[in-house]
Amino acid sequence: MSESRSFSDIVKIIGPGILYAAAAVGISHLVQATRAGAVYGLSLTAVIIFACMVKYPAIRFGTDYAVATGNNLIISYIKQGRLALAVFLLNVVFTVLFVPVAIALVTAGLLKGIAGIDLSDLVLTAIVLFSAGIILIRGQYRFLERMTKLLVAVFTVLIFIAVIVVIGKVDWAPGNFLPPPINPPTLFFIVIITGFMPSPMTAGTIISLWITAKARQTGVLPTHAEARLDFNVGYFTSFILALSFMLLGAGIMYGTGVEFAASSGGFARQIIAIFTQTIGGWSFWLIGGASIAVMYSSVLTVLDGNVRFVQILLGHFFPNLESYGVDGKSKLYNIIVVCICIGAAVVLSFFMQSFRAFIDLVSVVVAITAPLMAILNHRAMRSDEIPDASRPTRLMVTWSLLGIIIMSVVSLCYLYFRFVA
Repeated sequence: MSESRSFSDIVKIIGPGILYAAAAVGISHLVQATRAGAVYGLSLTAVIIFACMVKYPAIRFGTDYAVATGNNLIISYIKQGRLALAVFLLNVVFTVLFVPVAIALVTAGLLKGIAGIDLSDLVLTAIVLFSAGIILIRGQYRFLERMTKLLVAVFTVLIFIAVIVVIGKVDWAPGNFLPPPINPPTLFFIVIITGFMPSPMTAGTIISLWITAKARQTGVLPTHAEARLDFNVGYFTSFILALSFMLLGAGIMYGTGVEFAASSGGFARQIIAIFTQTIGGWSFWLIGGASIAVMYSSVLTVLDGNVRFVQILLGHFFPNLESYGVDGKSKLYNIIVVCICIGAAVVLSFFMQSFRAFIDLVSVVVAITAPLMAILNHRAMRSDEIPDASRPTRLMVTWSLLGIIIMSVVSLCYLYFRFVA
């Protein structure tokens, strides 16, 4: 990056990466990382670190591919052939309907637990989804993108304050970092954590969509240095926040015998209680409001990314839809927003028996499909369309291949213990 850039220029560069961090804070952080600390103490620290490091190349390839080619990763999946596109389509079918519901459900739980809204999970989650859809249709997302930078910063500061306070309550004995005995329940929980830690693998595809969309608005693609700075800020912010939530769970709930509530509202009250017990009662509305705002921005970013998935795929399979617009905000975009919100509400009504069980189901499916998406992203960056100057280094290629192998082994082990053993 040029040394002549001012701080304000750098802030303008940081966009998709912070959106990524906002989208990542949710199921993996508020729910699963906190649960990991509360149930296992510090013994899953290595799992969280490992999951974040293993996924790094595949997710970053979304940034690298967009900058190198000016296209999003879906274009690469199409070019890779029918099998690659089929893998992505299967992933999209689940991701488009289930992941927004899971994130909206956590947001609804926060609204119930903090604001005391007395509505069912189904009704309140539907309200969250459809209100987000209205915001996207009305084109107010640009304002929310700017606000997200502030919200993530405030949220991060509050969490760090809580962690500093709770550090003294954590047992830092070296033996507490040893992995727990591996049995089916523990393996199941490890798979749950890795599914959304620090985010689903489709995040790389969404980031490539945001980068190309922003480039169309500004007329300029970021340089590799600018894009990687943006991505690394977002990725490692989400990584540090994951460890912070685990420490909060370990410091406040581990060893107390208290289990997380199965309801969304009860879970949200427990999360907020962690902060009020560490920072003080005065923080209830501050951390509560910041949590709701960041989670709601996560609903917006994920919903927007999924709409763009469907929009590009429909434009590829049905070129006659061009009159409705197949790029950016358009009639087709608005129609897809409404359809996804309706479909997500239907999914929730059929599958929502338990808040925790539903979140775990989504996390498992995301984890199992992760190596397949990682393979597609790896192939995208090794294709002939990538200029020599933009190709990943030998270290990054090796890192990516190791990640694919590790994620595949974890998925196969889970499937074996779940359906065979």
